[in-house]
Amino acid sequence: MKIRTKLSFMVLTASAIATWSCSKSFLEITPTTEVSTTEAITDVASMRTAIAGTYAQMKDFNYYGRTTMLVPELLSDNAFISTRNTGRYISYGDYAIVPEEAFSRDQWRQQYITAANASMIIQYGEPLNIPESELDERNQIIGEAYAVRALAYFDLLKMYAQPYSYTADASHPGVPIVRELPTQLSELVYPGRSTVKEGYDWVVENLQHAIAIMPPRLIVQGRVSSSKTRLSLNGAKALLARVYLYMGKYQLAADLATEVIESQQYSLLVTNSLIAGFKSLNSSESIFEIANNQSDHQGSNSLAAMFHQSNYGDALATEDSYNQYAEGDVRREFITKGIRSSAENPAYLVNKYDNISTFNEHIKVIRLAEVYLTRAEALAKLGGANVTGALADLNLIRKRANPEAEDITLSGDALIAEILAERRRELAFEGHRLYDLTRNNLAFTHYISPLIVDRPNSFVVDYPGRSSQHLRTILPIPQQEIDNNVGLQGQQNEGY
Repeated sequence: MKIRTKLSFMVLTASAIATWSCSKSFLEITPTTEVSTTEAITDVASMRTAIAGTYAQMKDFNYYGRTTMLVPELLSDNAFISTRNTGRYISYGDYAIVPEEAFSRDQWRQQYITAANASMIIQYGEPLNIPESELDERNQIIGEAYAVRALAYFDLLKMYAQPYSYTADASHPGVPIVRELPTQLSELVYPGRSTVKEGYDWVVENLQHAIAIMPPRLIVQGRVSSSKTRLSLNGAKALLARVYLYMGKYQLAADLATEVIESQQYSLLVTNSLIAGFKSLNSSESIFEIANNQSDHQGSNSLAAMFHQSNYGDALATEDSYNQYAEGDVRREFITKGIRSSAENPAYLVNKYDNISTFNEHIKVIRLAEVYLTRAEALAKLGGANVTGALADLNLIRKRANPEAEDITLSGDALIAEILAERRRELAFEGHRLYDLTRNNLAFTHYISPLIVDRPNSFVVDYPGRSSQHLRTILPIPQQEIDNNVGLQGQQNEGY
């Protein structure tokens, strides 16, 4: 079996290990080996290799390595591209993305690659007869594959479809769903867009299945592991809590968040170690993070390189984002008021990702702080007696960052607004902000560089109005996909 040095499977059908043919749909492939996948996945050892390759796809700069974390910040009110830049992501800051745009196309592709790799593990790993001594690890890996596939489709839905609540029954266009890989090229199908409801139902189904079969503790190489770079049972629960929050299923979100919090497998970083702890590997607060190391990382294509001034440094925080933090809030250290050489002065420089020497810096996907805020928002929206719990969770996260902060005693819409503001502060530059705005039907001010002189430096995105800016809070379906997938023709997102 041919495996790349990074253990990355480029699999899009069950019959071959494959590489991309750039002129084709994500469903089409150019085989590079005649080895059958049924021969490639034969036991737990080969399943280990396959799941490692699947995680390797997620660290690609077209996925969590950069684009998926950065774009929701650029399209919201948190970040913009400097006037002195390397040409990356300029159209995102200007809300001028086109269906032919490369980063959007390649992100779509990478997310489907990840989902396909996970499907391969499920499809060919589940039927295997495994010794009883290896059943826990086999179930762990299969569960991870279900959870990773769910995450990939969830990310596709967030980026290429309007939020769940955009229509009353979520019947608006979602993304194509490939439920089963074909066993030969003649069986290749070209699905059109499912509805958003169908997409979310698919995500939930996969996560529920993962939760049902995963062992209580992460199993790696036959042993219980504390690694945060693999999705555990609690990682799947935390992700499903997030999905339920996005769907407006608040009691389910709160219940799952509580299970994760009460598992006692994680603890919040304390105030004086919050900054360094965030940047550390496998911290007590981390639930799932994408691994980078000195020999396997994205280098100058990394998220850190886009923010750090000793590398590209193209992406800057908005002044509005910086001003969200009180002077006593230690998280303000993630943004420095300084100068962008030969460009913005002042410039608000992001320090949340700063390892541009070894790039040995993991990308945080799920943290315990987010789980507390998920529960806080869900409880606040349930209202009534649940408000007490919402306030407790909110104040815990606020006072962890700023011990001198006074307790919040709000209720109703004011409490929900404060929780969303706290999410903005706590989860800044982690790829959440745009979705927190749009799923809550909130208008917001989008900023571009103050040095731009030929047009306004900001504009209001009247969400969920019918302005061109509102429609461009999601990305276009890549034109290459529409051209090559008959099922997608005539199904472009409105506004493109």
